[in-house]
This record gives sequence, C-alpha cells and structure tokens, in this order.
Amino acid sequence: MKLFYKKLFAFILIVIFIFTALVIPGCSFGNKQNVEKDNKSLLSGISISEPKPIYNLKNEISKELKGIDKELSDLFSAPDDYEELPPNSTELIEKALNEGKINKEKAAVYKIFSNYDPERLPAEYRSNEPVDTAQYDIRYLIDNWESLSEETRNQVTPYLIPLDDPHSFFYPGNKKQNKNSVSGLKIFNEALAAEEDYKVNVEEFTHDGQKFKILYYEEKNWAAEKKQSLKATVSYIKESIIYSWDKFRPLMGIKPSKPFIIELVKFAERLYGLEWYEDGNYRIRINILYANNEKLNKSTIAHELFHAFQDEMKIGYNTIDEKWLCEATAVWAENYVYPDYNLEHAWHPRFFRTLDKARIGSGKGFEYLSYMFFYYLTDYARVNFIREIIKTAGQSGSKSIRPFLEKNTPKLKETYATFALYNWNWPPVDKYYDNGKITGGPSGKCFKKKIMKVDEEDEVSVSLNPGALMYYLYIFDQKDPTLQHVTITFEKSIADDKYLKRQAILRINGNWVVEDWSSETVKQYCKAKTDKNEDIQALVLIYSNANLKDELKEADKFRVETGKCYKEMQLNLTFEYNYSVPGFEWKSKGNLIENLEIKDHCYYVVKSSSYNFGGEGFIDGKKVVETSGSASFAINNPDIYNSLVRILKKPSDNTEELKDAYEKYGIKENIPPQGILITVPALLEGVVFKGYTVFSFPEPIGTINLSEPLPLDGISQVIAVTPDLNDWNAKGINMSMEVDVFNHKCPIQGAFTVDFNKMAEQLDNIGNVPGIGNGIKLPDSQEMKDALSFLKENNMENLFNLGNQGGAKELSSLNAINAIKNAMIPGKIPSKGSAKLRITVDGVYKKYHGE
Repeated sequence: MKLFYKKLFAFILIVIFIFTALVIPGCSFGNKQNVEKDNKSLLSGISISEPKPIYNLKNEISKELKGIDKELSDLFSAPDDYEELPPNSTELIEKALNEGKINKEKAAVYKIFSNYDPERLPAEYRSNEPVDTAQYDIRYLIDNWESLSEETRNQVTPYLIPLDDPHSFFYPGNKKQNKNSVSGLKIFNEALAAEEDYKVNVEEFTHDGQKFKILYYEEKNWAAEKKQSLKATVSYIKESIIYSWDKFRPLMGIKPSKPFIIELVKFAERLYGLEWYEDGNYRIRINILYANNEKLNKSTIAHELFHAFQDEMKIGYNTIDEKWLCEATAVWAENYVYPDYNLEHAWHPRFFRTLDKARIGSGKGFEYLSYMFFYYLTDYARVNFIREIIKTAGQSGSKSIRPFLEKNTPKLKETYATFALYNWNWPPVDKYYDNGKITGGPSGKCFKKKIMKVDEEDEVSVSLNPGALMYYLYIFDQKDPTLQHVTITFEKSIADDKYLKRQAILRINGNWVVEDWSSETVKQYCKAKTDKNEDIQALVLIYSNANLKDELKEADKFRVETGKCYKEMQLNLTFEYNYSVPGFEWKSKGNLIENLEIKDHCYYVVKSSSYNFGGEGFIDGKKVVETSGSASFAINNPDIYNSLVRILKKPSDNTEELKDAYEKYGIKENIPPQGILITVPALLEGVVFKGYTVFSFPEPIGTINLSEPLPLDGISQVIAVTPDLNDWNAKGINMSMEVDVFNHKCPIQGAFTVDFNKMAEQLDNIGNVPGIGNGIKLPDSQEMKDALSFLKENNMENLFNLGNQGGAKELSSLNAINAIKNAMIPGKIPSKGSAKLRITVDGVYKKYHGE
C-alpha cells in the first residue's frame, strides 16, 4: 500500500468526523534531572519489571544462615522462586488471541495502541506493567496491508506515517483535546496549532552511499537547554549510525540498500526504539523520553540499525525462533559496537533467573536477554557465526535456526555445558568480564537450594526444557560437627548422552573445584579425614541440555544424603581352635574385647584390648598340658605405628601421608573392598601376659605349675581373614566363619610381606632355651629351667627329639609343645591331621567424629 493512500484514509477519517488529533504531551527530555534518573534506572538493571522474590522473611533466612560463612551465605541468599507480577498489555492481548476472542489483525492494532496510545486500549487489555515492542506487529500489518479491513487501516495509519506529515499521530501541530466513543471505537478531534508555535526539524546526511533523514520537532517556547538536548541527541544518533554502520558492514558482508527515516517521538516507557521496513525506507524510531542520554541513544541506534542489516538479509519475524534470533543478536550487536557501555547488562537479572526456560523463546524481554548465549559463543567459545545464522534464516526460514545452532556449535554438548558452567558466575567460574565484571548468578526456578543437616536426605528428579540449565546448591551444616558423611547417588551414568551433561562445583576445605560427574553413579565424602581432602562444605550440581528442540523429561534422578562418621568401634572376637594329629589333640578357646579407633576409614587401630584364652593338650585322650592367660592394655592416641591394626580397609585415594605406615605392612596390591580382619592378638611391647601353665611330665618330674601362660591360642597362625561383603552393616561388622588352618590362604600374604616369625615373637612369653634339644621355644621360667636341667642330668633329652610332628609313634608332653609350636608358625603340614578355627566377630560403632 502506497503511503499516499494511507494518508488519504487518515484525511477522510478526519474530515468525516471533524475531530481533532493528538499532540504529544509535555516531554521531559530536556530535564537533566529526569535524564539522569532514567539513565541510573537503566544502568541499575531496571529496564524491565522484575518479579518479586518470595524467599521467606528476612529474619528467618538470617536464622537459617547463622553460623555459615559469608561466601556460602551470599550464594544461599539468591532467591529460588518468584511471585509473578500481573501480565502486561502484550500478554493480555496474546491471551485473548490464543483463546480466539480476537484475531491476529485486531491483536496487532491493540499492540500498536499499547506502544503509542495505551488509553485507546479496551479496559480488559490495560496494565501498568511495561509492554513488549510492537515492531513485529507493525511489520505484519504492513506486509498484509491489502488484506486488512478498512477500519484497521484507518486505526493504524496515523501511527505509521512519519511525524512530518500533518496527519501523523506524532505531528506536533496536533493536540489531544477530547475523546469520543462511536460504536466502541475511539475517535480523536483534530485542532491544528498555529504553525509559529512549533517547528519540525529535518537533518539529512549520506554515509557509505546511503541517505539518512532524522526527524524531530521542537516548540518555540521551550527553554534553550531543552532545545540543546534535542540537538545533542540528534548528534548522538548521527555519530552512532556512522560508527555502527562501519562495524556491521564487514561483519555482515552486506549493507542496507534503502534510505533511512529516523524519528524522535514519544512512546511507552522502557521501550527505547523500534525498526521496520516500509515503502522503500528503513524506519527507525527513538523514544524521545530518553533524549540526551548519550550512551542509551547510541546503543539503541546500534540495536535498531542491526535490525536493518537483518532485514536486508530477508530474515522473517513471524515465529518465536525468528524474533529470538533477531533480538538476541541485535542486543549482542550493541555490545559489539559499544563494548564499554554495558547497557545490555540491564538484562542480566532476568537472564540469570530464566535459565530453566527453553533457550529459544520470546516474551517479557526473553529474546533480548538471550544475547548472553551469543556473547558467550563469540567472547568465550571463540565462535562467531552471527552472519551465517542470520543469512541461513533469511534463505531457509525459521525452521533452519535450531538445526544451524546444533550443527555449527563446535562440540555442542561440551560447549553448551561450559556455557552452563560460566553462567554460575560465582567462584571458581566467575569468568564473565565485559569491560567490568558481570554480576549475578542463577536464581528463580532454575536455582534450587537446601541446607543439609545431619541424617537428612534430598531426592530430586531432573527435567529440562530444550536448551535449559538447572542449578542445585547444597550447603552442609557448618554448625553441626557430627555431620561428617555426604553421599551423592545418581540413577545412572549419562556420559554417553548426546546432549545431557552433569557437572559439579564443590567447595572442599575452603577451596573450589570443578568436576565432570556425567559418568558417576556414587560420590562419597568424609569430612573427618585427616588430610581434609574430603571436607565437603558445599556442592553445586549443574545440568545442561544442549538439545534446543526437545525437552528431556526425567533426564536424571539423584539423592543427596548426610550422616555421622563413626570414630570408634567396640569389637568382640571369640574363637575355638581344634588341632589334631595322630595321637595328639590340642583344644583352645578365647575372647578378645577391644575398642578400635577408626583412622580415615582405612584402618581400625587398637585403642584398648582385653584378651583371654585357655588351652588343653591331650595324648591319646589324656591331658598332658593346660594353659590359661590374659593380657590388656590401653593407648591414648593409637596409630599405625604404636598399636596393631585390627581391621584394614582399602586405603583412600590420597595415601601419601600413610605411605610409611602401609610400607610397614608391605603393601603390594589392593586390599579387598570389604577389608581384612587381622586375628593375631595385640601383644605389644611392654604388655604383660598374665596366667599359668601346667605340664604333666613323666615321673620322676611329674606336674610342673608355671606362673605364666603358654599362649598357644590358635588364632595367631591364621594371621588374617577376609570378611564377606554381607558381614558389614550400618551398625558395624558381624561375622562367623570356620577356617581350615592348614589350607587357609591368608589375605595378608597377598597384600603384605609378613615376617611370620616376628608374629611368633610377639607371643613373647614363649622363651628360648638355647642348647636344649633343637632350640625349641619354651616358657622361660625358673621352674621350666629346673625341669630341663633335671632331664639333662638324667639322660632324658631324647624327650625333645621324637622327630617332626606326626612322625613319631608316641608323643611326650614336650613333643606336644613342639607340635603346637609348629602348628602356630606355618611350615610343614602333617600328612595326617587337621586344624580348625571357628571365629565369631561382633563389632559395633560407638562414637562419632565431632562428638
């Protein structure tokens, strides 16, 4: 539709009704105070209406955060939900359109009213909330002009024609005097003001072969300062056109091919500019409310001029994808041209609180704040395909945008995951810097938070919109010293997923680290570890969906659990030992009650021990030896050097501090995950073994009573056993087994180099009597020495030398001792014989770290 006909429709309307048109109410652009106020509001991020955070009462939050350090308190203070504000006029109109109450044509008319003349809106579409731009509705009406109703053309024409046309809504000679309603349609009377009261100014210039015309008006009674403000604004516009043009042309590889008409007019607050193409001209409008704001005026021109470059590449505007791409790249262009202005930072609060939404969308400024995606790509991922994606969208249409992003984003999954990581924007990934630090971080529905207390559990099912990001913050109660265990369990590994990524940011012992947890199913931490490499204080789980087309429903499930960390175990070990060879049998039983201190979950060292046993030896059913003994000790600060390890589990990943300790045991290979239970009694240096032994020697010696025990218990030669995984439970360890001593494969032999003779020496109450027989170890008591001297004097030494165990027809009492000794220290196994050890172990956790 030619502009002439549009003017004609407007003129006929005016003549028929003989009404007056409107003139712009008094403008505030010349008021320096107001300009500064507007600029301050913009730079402080109040360019759009913000939802209200509803994160409880302030004093309740303070109470919850009491005892938590400032860094974590700041993180936790980010609101995780919002009270949605009332819908703006744009949303009310869209809702009516979607419900079929109005058609698209009527919706476009109403949106133009909302931008320029909100009082003309029907009451049900009015709102005090800032509106969205109507520039795409203007484009729709212009492109479909011939099919529009006459009523629609008459309604919108005054808002489309330039302000230097006397029939323009913005023409300064028109003043709003009264309003009438005819059949529900508001009609305006027209009264032309005297021409000497105002002046329409036109400034024209040419750049790079293209013509530009800037239109604005001034009233003659305005103060000189006010007039100067307008001239300054025009100067800013011209400077920005030239500067931005010269930036965009090499970037885009083309230039707009039609002249520009640029107008300074008044429209809705917090709308800064509009752009469209009509009748051979690119049209740009700048909101006169923000005149004389140099940075805002220049940045707005850069934005709107970039739209013209987009139009030249024939990009559409009807779909969400096209609007998203147009506005996101236009805001990006502001930053590209004026990187140090940072006006686009005003979008950051809303950007960080809408990361859970589909990455491609529009409404309430979402398409504008999405510039951050392209900012990340160009400035951090070092990928700039701005020209290519706009060209592709212009040639192939809206449906090409998402496939283009998926195909042309290098290592899509990883790149998008890094985008998610950088959007945390707190240590250790506070990397965003745009001529000044970009502030803010995830909030709203994309951000979930919880302070975990001891013995608590939180289970989460994760679903992600197309291109959405989610952040889950857990702070582990710093006030409760008993909270020492943290376990995070995932439903599955997602390492092979094409789009989904799971990352973790952790604060460990005051230091932040980043880890990829996509392949993990279980992560466990113990804050009680001595090297503090598992002192987890906070955890942020980040999920990213690089699929811009499809929602991922129930993409993952995870559970975070906290618990206490056991420091000590009360252990009760009982045993029965039966050793039998032809003609000789030894039976013993005993009990070991100990308090074990748990060191770094890896080894349970004896803190205190109470040990007792009793044994009897029989030759052909006749008791020839009987013994009983006990020992006890306690150590205030036991460790692997000054006590005995009772239970040894798989070492922690960081064994550097335990290197010497494990070398003492000669580590050679991994310990079974269920651990090793060492059976040898903890007879440490200086421990006194009290008890008695009775020998029944042949006459003339007879019975000898010794005031010391012969600790031939049966458990010492076993050295160690491996519990079954089922032997462990939440309360400790409970196991029962029978060991075939002669065929037992001691797990220590596989994991340690062990001096078994040293183990025997640990039973230090078995003395060595050199020169007697084969140097058999016997109780080194005066009674035994007297008996041995008697045997020697009476030529009865052969009692010591009846051959290897099992090799003699009959065994004397001393040979019984010899046989027991050989059974205690693995060596030659008798050809006929057996040795069975029954062990029952009951270990119960009794103390926690932090108590």
